[in-house]
Amino acid sequence: AFDPQQADRRALFSLVPVLISSKLPILTRALFRLSRSWSAAAAPYRFKAIKVFNTFALVFRQRIAIRYGKFVETLHFDQADDDSDLQAILLLSPFFTRLSKIILTNAGFSDILSKGRRTKEQLAWLMFDEDEGDIGDPMGWPSLFTNITTLDLELDYHMHFIEVIRSTRCLRRLHLRGGAKGTRVDLHEAFVGFVFEAVPGLDTFEWQGAKASTLQAFRSTESRGLAARPRLRHLSLEFEGEVQDVMGFVALFATSLESLALEFTKDSTAQHVPTDCGLPNLKSINIKGDNGDALRSFIVSIDHTTSCPALERVVLHPKDLSNDADGFRWHP
Repeated sequence: AFDPQQADRRALFSLVPVLISSKLPILTRALFRLSRSWSAAAAPYRFKAIKVFNTFALVFRQRIAIRYGKFVETLHFDQADDDSDLQAILLLSPFFTRLSKIILTNAGFSDILSKGRRTKEQLAWLMFDEDEGDIGDPMGWPSLFTNITTLDLELDYHMHFIEVIRSTRCLRRLHLRGGAKGTRVDLHEAFVGFVFEAVPGLDTFEWQGAKASTLQAFRSTESRGLAARPRLRHLSLEFEGEVQDVMGFVALFATSLESLALEFTKDSTAQHVPTDCGLPNLKSINIKGDNGDALRSFIVSIDHTTSCPALERVVLHPKDLSNDADGFRWHP
């Protein structure tokens, strides 16, 4: 027999994905606590992205991770108190079958590992510290990063990010950042070559805090080789130094690059503006930053008809062009 109340209930639950996706995360938390039925409906949205700080409770480790870990797609190492917190994540990681993105901060990851490296008593570090060629512990750190496609990490002076990048196998998007306090980690050009060789399938590369001199040195070195250069489609660089050196690096990906984002810092310059970008497939340029003069010099130098014939869009941030922004126009 037809039950109108049950039909109304089914219709209501069919709207849950629409309701949840259009409201703030606080709604998913409220629905999750409402009842078992609402919990099941809200779980895919409630646990799509989780922070390590929120995994400390026993209820998460003993129940939520086991039941809803299959919905976790993003894992954010925002904060960890000690080595045991990292070990707990490793033990729970087999439940995160859909995990595709990891965000690493120094406070939530590398700082904890560095303590273990000094004492050699912290299991979390030992799970990374394996002899070259060793298959390694299947429950070690490499197993957590093997299948992710997106990695967002803070560069650290302990250089733990090198082990992380080396552990990836399917990485498509890589975002490198300075520390949370705006610190800069100076990297040798060999590191750039290491990244490209370790992840040849890279599609998107973002680097905040890059030095133009490092990018130019990588371009000039004879050891880079075609095999160590991925076919990047999307490139984003926040840099300090001469824009001409940056564009020389960008030109390495001329045959594949479709979008370019440049962020000029107060230490960025455009004294030698490139006259020929040579990016035949570039469709969009996004430019922002602190140095309005450098921005202006760079933009007006672009001859889209010869250097970027496929260019469709240039996005500028007027505030970065100071008081002359109203008088600046881009004519495609």
